[in-house]
Amino acid sequence: QKFFLIEAKKLGDYLIAVVTRDEIVGILKNKEPKFSEVERIERLKNSGQVNEVVLGDRELGAWQVLKKHRPDVIALGYDQENLGLNLRESIKGSDYNPEIIALRKF
Repeated sequence: QKFFLIEAKKLGDYLIAVVTRDEIVGILKNKEPKFSEVERIERLKNSGQVNEVVLGDRELGAWQVLKKHRPDVIALGYDQENLGLNLRESIKGSDYNPEIIALRKF
């Protein structure tokens, strides 16, 4: 996690970390997360790497958190190719065109 945050922080001036809600993790991974969303939020806040931590959407694929914050750059993990494809498809044709970067594996 720390490597990802350090690399993501290099991409801009202000880093917002979006924490996936527990129920969405359950849908995506078909199992409960190792750490609760509350624990993940605290870990991120205590990391010293992020400027802000926000909870993700309650509905899969809604992208409301991105519409609200409209980051210039979105950093994804090396294993989040499908997420990147879904995101690109959802913003296609809109007035919002962030740079989407898949960070390398540590």
